[in-house]
Amino acid sequence: MRTLKNPKNLPNICFVSVLMAILLFGLIRTVFLPKDVNEYENRYSEKVLTPTLSNIANQTFQDSLEDALADQIPTAQRLKKYYNILNSNVLNRFSKPFIYSTSNNNKYISYKELLLFGGDSIVYYTNDFSTRKPLLDTKADNYNAVFAKYPQLDFYAYFIEKDTDINFETNAKVGSSEYILSLLNIPETNKGTFTINDYPTFRQYFYKTDHHWNHKGSYKAYTEILSLLNITEDPIAHTSEKRVSTSFRGSKAAMIGDAVLKEDFWAYAYAFPKFEITINGKPVADYGAQNGPLPATISYGSFYGTDSGEVIFRSGREDLDNILIIGESYDNAILKLLASHHNRTYSIDLRNYTAQMGHAFDFDTYVETNEIDTVLLIGNVDFWVMNEFSLEMN
Repeated sequence: MRTLKNPKNLPNICFVSVLMAILLFGLIRTVFLPKDVNEYENRYSEKVLTPTLSNIANQTFQDSLEDALADQIPTAQRLKKYYNILNSNVLNRFSKPFIYSTSNNNKYISYKELLLFGGDSIVYYTNDFSTRKPLLDTKADNYNAVFAKYPQLDFYAYFIEKDTDINFETNAKVGSSEYILSLLNIPETNKGTFTINDYPTFRQYFYKTDHHWNHKGSYKAYTEILSLLNITEDPIAHTSEKRVSTSFRGSKAAMIGDAVLKEDFWAYAYAFPKFEITINGKPVADYGAQNGPLPATISYGSFYGTDSGEVIFRSGREDLDNILIIGESYDNAILKLLASHHNRTYSIDLRNYTAQMGHAFDFDTYVETNEIDTVLLIGNVDFWVMNEFSLEMN
């Protein structure tokens, strides 16, 4: 049997071998079996672009490979989480007096690449309208072409304003919601906005550590959308208000590794009707955990439901319409509520549809096959500017 010339090198060889195995597995996973969701940062994982001469020449392919490896290598997110916690614990020992000494002043405070407002809410910087306008124009052209092709369908648009749409110090608004809705060629009565005009309103309806609306915000939107859709049934009333967690730290806190700011995660309880539910073509017992059991770690997605490519709710109420909801994560919290007022409810997240369903989303085929009556376009400004939410037709 062959022996090592220098047994002292064995630990080094083992370490290098394990490291190379992890990197090799990470590379294989990145290229052939990429995961879809970065659960720690509550976003979609970076994936490698298909190499072409042009994207190799301009470094786009190399950049996508680097970003994808950081997301796809095993334990990468766990290591990032531990680093952020350690980094945050050290920095917060010095910054905590600064944070709380200004908690009574409604001013922006720069903190770890985001902003604090009022001392306790993590907020994003206000958008620059000039950079948004061309993207809004493109999206309006795309949707108007769809509207023109399908005059028999009832289209509705609902814009969700958030911290990026208003400067809380001056209450000056960016104007993206008014602009995009003015461009859409559907009746004015079919357009709606979740309006934020000041910080107190934002703080009432949104989490302070997460970018989503809270239970009060989502319920307000649900009732507004019922009215927008001309649904005359009474809204489903919440039976109680419950505190699900006392130490919720949302996506914004995770993004900056903050371990000081936390909040209670409250939710309304509902007596939902019974649904048949499929997620990405597979039958499931439920969507989200609103009816329990609760996940070990509470997040917006784990409680209300994940950003799945396709979710279908069948209520069995065949006298009602079938609705297609095209949106992003904000609508997760209201899908079961809206599904209670429809026969079949189809929720599509175009960021994930192709990867999770195995084929591209074809609007023409989908509305015909599923006998769609109503289409709701819903989302915050990201939905209205991102190319991923454009609709392809034959």
